[in-house]
Amino acid sequence: SELLDLLIWRSCVGVAEEFGRLSKLREHINHVDEELMALLGQRMKVADEIGLFKKENNITIFQAARWNEILNMALSRGPALGLSEEFIRSYFDAIHLESIAHQTRVMNDQ
Repeated sequence: SELLDLLIWRSCVGVAEEFGRLSKLREHINHVDEELMALLGQRMKVADEIGLFKKENNITIFQAARWNEILNMALSRGPALGLSEEFIRSYFDAIHLESIAHQTRVMNDQ
């Protein structure tokens, strides 16, 4: 909602070939999004395996040092990729919460 308030609305009048280019760019975005989703799925499978290891070895799910390592690595690489610190923190917080949820399910599974 806040993001929509910041948008500048413009006319959709344009040449057909310009919209063809836009369509191709959107197709490219769709492809990248599919790859991101597949990678996130792979990451969660690894999180499940980590959860099983932690369960078998009686290790707590949250490991502060590891979380700080991941976040600091992302924050140091992000600017070179054109990613803001706010985005990186939000993105990795979401991934971390989902990873914890996966590991918790594994831990609670008898």
